[in-house]
Amino acid sequence: MSINTGLIDTTEFDDDGAVVRVTAHKIHEHESTRLIEEFKAFLASSGKSRIVMDYTEVEFVSSAGLGAMITTSRVAVEGGGKIVLTGINENVMQVMKLTKLDRLLKIEKTLAKAQKVVLK
Repeated sequence: MSINTGLIDTTEFDDDGAVVRVTAHKIHEHESTRLIEEFKAFLASSGKSRIVMDYTEVEFVSSAGLGAMITTSRVAVEGGGKIVLTGINENVMQVMKLTKLDRLLKIEKTLAKAQKVVLK
């Protein structure tokens, strides 16, 4: 089953797993608020708890966008789930390293590796 809600496109890959692709190219304050809302709605409706957030299409993330990354991860974990990020481009990764978010959030370079890790 695949769901496209606007800023996210989701695809199931296991009984309990889903890939949530962020389709925005830039995540500013407006997009970050919508991203969090759409992510929460997806979790509530899908029942999935092992999530891979794919940021391949994202070229830029503002501080609000970084906050959205933290919030979506927190929401997944607080709901008893697990989340792994993938598809982080070099520019976004540099910002994540400067803010030490690369230490807080689980990040894998490839989608296949992220799916494998999230299912462990």
